Amino acid sequence: MLKYVLGFVAGMVVVLLAAFLWVRFGFINPQADIPENALEKGIATPALDAAVDRRAPDTTNPIQPTEDNLQAGMKIYQANCASCHGDIQQPDGMLVGALHPRAPQFL
Repeated sequence: MLKYVLGFVAGMVVVLLAAFLWVRFGFINPQADIPENALEKGIATPALDAAVDRRAPDTTNPIQPTEDNLQAGMKIYQANCASCHGDIQQPDGMLVGALHPRAPQFL
């Protein structure tokens, strides 16, 4: 029984090490203009979603939604974010075709 358990543990270690080395030595294509691979779709995206869900309820916005703050925020958004995320005049941002996965559209 002990040999079986040790063999199982050794097999798991080898599989995990092989997966780590596969990623570490660059066998996964990091280009942003190709569809997500199975690893990214199955592990990375759900892990990111879970991390955001875990931390989002604990955060509060320190900025009050006054007229001045909203105007300043819109200027920052137009200058830094609208080219990817779109705005009222151009719902699909100028760079939407260059991003994969597509940037969320906030309208």
